[in-house]
Amino acid sequence: MFELRCYVDEQEVVNQLIHLDAKYCSQYAFTDEIYHPKNGKYNLNEQFLRLRLYTQTAWEQKLVELTYKVKNISSVILKNRKWQFNNKEETLPHLLDYELAFMFKRNGYEYKTDKLHIFLEKIDGLPFSAEILSKDHKAIEDFFAKIPSAIKIQDSVPRLIEKTLIN
Repeated sequence: MFELRCYVDEQEVVNQLIHLDAKYCSQYAFTDEIYHPKNGKYNLNEQFLRLRLYTQTAWEQKLVELTYKVKNISSVILKNRKWQFNNKEETLPHLLDYELAFMFKRNGYEYKTDKLHIFLEKIDGLPFSAEILSKDHKAIEDFFAKIPSAIKIQDSVPRLIEKTLIN
C-alpha cells in the first residue's frame, strides 16, 4: 500500500474530488498521542507508536487504537500493526517501554474513488493537507498533479509536529 500526503489548497482539492465524482464517506476527529522508546534513538519518519483517541468516527471500531507503524524511505508501509481497546487504561501495559513525546488533534473528511482512499485533514499546527492511500502509486501521483497548490510532504505527521515543537 502506498500513501502520500501533500499540503493543498482546500478548494482546489474539493474541486478535484467533484471532478472525479469521489464518494463522501465520513467525517472524523481524534487526538493522537505519539510515543517513543524510553531508551535509545528514534526517527519518527521510520517508525512510531501512536495512541489514537477518537472523538468522532463512523468507522466500525473501538474508540481507542494503538498503532505501530514502520515505513521505508519510499513511504511504503512495511509494518502497520493495530490494536483496539475500550479505553486508554487498557493500553498502559503496551506502553511500559515508551514515553509520551507529544499529542495533537486532527479532524477531517474521508472520500473514496475506485482506486483512491482520500483523507482531507486539518491537523493542529500544520497547514491543510490531503493524504491518499492506494495500491496504485501512479494514481496517487496523477491526483496530486492536478492540484496546483500541492506540496509533497516527505516527513510523517508525527515528525512534522515534532519539528514545530522544536522550532
